Amino acid sequence: MTNARVCCVVLVLVLSSSCAIFGHEVPCETSAHCPGALPFCVQGMCAATPGEGEGEGEGEDESEGEGEGEGEGEGEGEGDGTVCGLVVPAALAGVSDLVVVNRTFTGSQPGVCFTTIRDAVFGRSQGAAVLIADNIYSESTDEAWPLDVPDGVLLVGQSASGTVLEVRRDVAVLALGSGAQLIDLTVQGTGEQGATPLVGLLGDATLQGVQLLSSHYLLSTSGANLTALGVVFDGDVVGTITANDTGTVTLTDCVVLRGELRLAGDPQGAITLDNLVMSAVAGAELRTSAQGTVTIRGGSISADANVDALFRVDAGTVSVRGMTFQALSAASALVSLGGTVSAVDLGTASDPGNNDFALPRGAGAAVRLEEVEITVDAVGNTWPDDQNPRCGREIVVVSSTSSAVQTGLGPVCSAYQSRCGVQVPTGSSPVSYQHVVAPGASGPGCYASVADAVEDAGSYEAIYVAAGTYNERLMLLNDDGLIIASDARPIINATEAQLFSIASSATLRSLSLVGGAGTDPVVWVDGPATIEQVQVSASPRAIAGNSVDGAVTIRSSNLAATTAAVQLTMNAGTSLTFSGNDVTQGAFRLDGAGDATIDGSTFRVDAAAAVELSSSGSVELDQATVTMRSGESDCDRGLLLGAGTVRVRHTRVAFDNATTTPLPCAAVELQGSATVDFDLGTYGDEGHNTFFGDPDLFMAIGLVPEAGPVPAYGNTWSKESPACGTSAGDDIIVDAGSNARVETAAGVLCPP
Repeated sequence: MTNARVCCVVLVLVLSSSCAIFGHEVPCETSAHCPGALPFCVQGMCAATPGEGEGEGEGEDESEGEGEGEGEGEGEGEGDGTVCGLVVPAALAGVSDLVVVNRTFTGSQPGVCFTTIRDAVFGRSQGAAVLIADNIYSESTDEAWPLDVPDGVLLVGQSASGTVLEVRRDVAVLALGSGAQLIDLTVQGTGEQGATPLVGLLGDATLQGVQLLSSHYLLSTSGANLTALGVVFDGDVVGTITANDTGTVTLTDCVVLRGELRLAGDPQGAITLDNLVMSAVAGAELRTSAQGTVTIRGGSISADANVDALFRVDAGTVSVRGMTFQALSAASALVSLGGTVSAVDLGTASDPGNNDFALPRGAGAAVRLEEVEITVDAVGNTWPDDQNPRCGREIVVVSSTSSAVQTGLGPVCSAYQSRCGVQVPTGSSPVSYQHVVAPGASGPGCYASVADAVEDAGSYEAIYVAAGTYNERLMLLNDDGLIIASDARPIINATEAQLFSIASSATLRSLSLVGGAGTDPVVWVDGPATIEQVQVSASPRAIAGNSVDGAVTIRSSNLAATTAAVQLTMNAGTSLTFSGNDVTQGAFRLDGAGDATIDGSTFRVDAAAAVELSSSGSVELDQATVTMRSGESDCDRGLLLGAGTVRVRHTRVAFDNATTTPLPCAAVELQGSATVDFDLGTYGDEGHNTFFGDPDLFMAIGLVPEAGPVPAYGNTWSKESPACGTSAGDDIIVDAGSNARVETAAGVLCPP
C-alpha cells in the first residue's frame, strides 16, 4: 500500500512481531481475515476499500486525490492525498466521515480540521474516523478529560510514538464506546495514580499499535470483547484486564515492559494471550484469577529481580504452549498454582507444551503447587539445565497429597508425607519410595544406613536418602531398576575407597559421594547405569568401569578425582551419554568399542590429556569447554584422539598458562591409523570450534605420522589464519615424514 507505515517495537528482548496496517501489516487470504476497520482483502493485504491497482477518486471539492483501488470515494482532499496537512493512510481512503486533528495546520476547512480531539469526536457516529497529527494533546492544549470515544469511532494517530494523549491520572479516563478503536498512538498518564483506568471500555473495542504509559490498569467491562494488537504496556502497575460473562479478551503481540498484569473474569469469560512478552527490571508477574479459560500461546516472561512467582494461577482453566519463563536471579517459582484453579495444562503427550522453564542453577522452582488438588500435565517442556526436573526442587508440591505434576520424562511429582521422621516425596521418579534412609531412623522401611536399605531392596524399588552425612561400606547394586535418590543431596562417605558397584540397571540421583583411601573408584560400573545430579570427589578415580556391557548415562553431575574423573572401557554395541557435566579435576578417558555422545560438558583439569578418546566406535563431542592448566614438565593436550570415528563441534579448547618446554601444548592431538575418521568441521557442516592459547607456545592441532586426513573447516584459531609447519609457533604441526594432513577453509594443507 502506498501510505502504509511499518512500525516495529524495539525492546531489550528480541521480539518476533508481525507488522500491520496502522503500524502493522495484516496479510489476508479472504476478507474474513481482516479486522472490522479494514473489511476488504486487496492483493493479499487488508484495506478499507475494495478494488485492485491504483486509481483516482473524486472528492466533493472536485480536486483529485490518489489512492489504492478502483472506484469513487467521497471526502475532502487537497489534491495530493492530504487532508488538513496530513497524508491520509490508504486504509482510511474510503471512510466517508473522516476528520483530522492537527494543531499546526494553518488552513481552514470547517467541520473537517480541528485543533482538539474532544471537538473532533463530538457528534461522530459509527464508522467515523479521527486522524490525529503527531503532537502532545493535554489539558495545556485545551483538551478536557475524561474523553468519551463514541461507539464505532476510530482514533488513528499519525505515528504510535509521536501522537501522544497526555491525561491526568487522578481525574481522567479515556473511555471507548462499543466498537471504538485506538490505532497507532500513545496514551500517557501524568500526576498521581488514582483509581481510574488509563483506558476504559464501555463495550467491545480494539487497540492496535498503541502504547499505554504509566498505566494503572486497562479494564474490559461486563460482556465486552477486547482485542489488543501490538499494544505496549509500560507502567509501575499495569493492572487488570477482565473478561466477564461471555466476553473475550485477546492480546496479540503485546508487550509489558514493567509491572504486573492481572487477568480476571467470570465463569464464561475467555482470555487469549498470543506472543505476550513481559520484561520487568523490578520483577514481572502475570496473574490470573479468571474463572473462565485462559489460553497462552508463545511469548516470554522474564525478571531479573527476586519475585515470588512469574506466573501465578489462582482460578479457572489455563493452557500454556510455547512460553518461556525465565528468572535471571533468584525466584521463588516460575509458575505457581493455587487457589481454586480447576485445571492447568502445560503440555500433553499428544500436544507437547514446548515451554521453557529457565532458572539459575539451584534457584527456585519451575512449577509449584500450593493447597490444590489437581494433576497437571507438563509433557514436552524444557526444564532447568535441560534435564529431568527434580521433585521437591524444580517441581514442588505443597501440603496436598492428591496433587501431582506429570512431566512425561518419568516422574509424577506430588506432595510430601512424613515417614521415618523426615519429609519424603509421595510420588517421586519413577516409582514411590519403598525404603527411607535418615539419620537415626528405625522401624519398618526405615534405615539409618544406605547399605542396610540396599540389602533389603529388590528390583525396581526405590530408596530415598534424607539430608545428612552417612559413612558407608561398599554396596553391590545387582537388582535391576534399583534407584537410590534424594532431593537434598546427602553426603555419603566411603569408609574404604569404593562406595557403589553397579552390575545392573541401577540409578543414582542427587547424592554427594566422597571416596575413601585406596585406588578403587568411588563408583564402579559393569552394566547399565544412570548417574545424574551427583557430586563425586576425593578419589583417584570418580567413575570407572572395564568391559562395560550396557548403556551408561552420566548427566548434570560434578566430578573431581586426582587421576581420572571418568575412565570407561565400553564393549561393542554399548553407549555412553555424558551430558551437562562439570569435570573440575581429573581426566576423561574412553576406550573400547562403544559409541558415545558427549555434549554440554565442561572440563577444567591439569592432566597430560584432558579428554582422551580412543574408542573404536563412534564419538560425538559437541558444545564442550576444555580449559587446561598445564604444567611445566611436559606438553599437555586438550583433546587426545586416537581411534574410531570422532566428530567435534562447537567446542572450545583453551590453556590458562602454556608450558615453557620446547614443544608447544596442543589443543587437539591426533594419532592413529589412516582408517581413523577425525572430523573437526567439513565444508557445509563447519566445526565452530575455538582453539585458544599463547600463539608462540601453542598449537591448535598436532598430527603424528599415522593420522589420516582431517577436515577442519569453520573454526577459530589462536591466529587469524592457521599457520602450517613443524615447529613451535605454528598452529598446525605435522611430524616430519608424516602422510597425514589437515584441510581448512583457509586453504591450508598440512603438509603443504
